[in-house]
Amino acid sequence: MFAFTPEFFQRLHEEDYTLPPFECDYAEALRGLHVHHLQGLSRAAWHALCATLITLHATAYRWPADAAQLVPLLTTRLQTLPLRDPRSTLKALVDELDQVQQQTFFAPS
Repeated sequence: MFAFTPEFFQRLHEEDYTLPPFECDYAEALRGLHVHHLQGLSRAAWHALCATLITLHATAYRWPADAAQLVPLLTTRLQTLPLRDPRSTLKALVDELDQVQQQTFFAPS
């Protein structure tokens, strides 16, 4: 699964692919690609997803994430994010979890 921004598809249509530099003409290959456009979620929907995101992050990076502490942190972070762009919102929340995880990992014992 890949995530592309709308700008990627705009640039794809604007590129000159008359002389493909690769064995495969990727412009032609991507023409039949089924595209799912991401829709912005409400603040309440993002809040509901925070606990799941924390669990996924903790499992993926094998760290003892405290959801009771982290949900308010992510909820506060959501107040500053443009919810109309789900990709950026998700990335920002994961970045926030990355920072907490690294602080936990590198904290003096």
